[in-house]
Amino acid sequence: IQGKINDLEINWTHDNQSKQEKFSGGMRFSNVMLNYVDGMPRVVELNGDITLSDEEVLINFDSGFSKNLILKQGSVKLYDLKKPIENAVVKLKIDSKTDYVREYLNFSPIEEKNYEKLKKINGSIHIDLTLNFPLLLNLDAEEIVFDSKIKILDGEFNNIVESNDLKNFELLANIDNDKVTYDGKGVFNNIEITFSGSDLYDSLYEEVFIESKFNSENTLILLNNNLDKLSGVFTLKAKYSLNKIENLSKINGMVELEKFSFQDKFLGDNLKKSE
Repeated sequence: IQGKINDLEINWTHDNQSKQEKFSGGMRFSNVMLNYVDGMPRVVELNGDITLSDEEVLINFDSGFSKNLILKQGSVKLYDLKKPIENAVVKLKIDSKTDYVREYLNFSPIEEKNYEKLKKINGSIHIDLTLNFPLLLNLDAEEIVFDSKIKILDGEFNNIVESNDLKNFELLANIDNDKVTYDGKGVFNNIEITFSGSDLYDSLYEEVFIESKFNSENTLILLNNNLDKLSGVFTLKAKYSLNKIENLSKINGMVELEKFSFQDKFLGDNLKKSE
């Protein structure tokens, strides 16, 4: 760590009778450079304050940068300072673009397959990250408990089906040590699609649930205008399953046609409405 501090205050009291000591203090810091892991981009232009006591240390960040990631707000709490193993909680709010996050992750020890889907997504990304871990010199990645909330707005999911893109793409995802869960929506060929899914890390399968309402206009486009008259809407509900071991996928579902009707010259125009 390198940087400037000011308004440094240290309070120390010693009770001769009880032989107890108390320590507290604080400071402001600015233009701090932090190298937190060898090989990863440094965090620069950190500004904020520190509160000290013999029980814990609380560091608050007002701003900072790491490559093209903008640290909007953050905190680090070091606690259990009087116990054999101290602990830490790190909370960060980060703004960036998806392509910058991909570049950043390329420096990390995280396997590329774990963020492979991010390669197809372009847009603004907002990350709310919480990390819990013991302060050990040799810390294994498995000892870090993390929870991350990710929001992507006004993005684009490229090549979702062949060369077709999902426009106006929005995603809310929650990532922790066990799983990824997400909800989102987008527009595909003028059809709005909503979806939700989950991916358990120790599971052989990933599942995505898809729902979309089709109106007469975009249905005619899909059917290449082969029907004469359409009215109303119908709802598609489907499940997409991926077998990770065999790399096989399948999709199944149902279509609700209760509010949908069509006419066709081949079928004639004298059918009862109920049929």
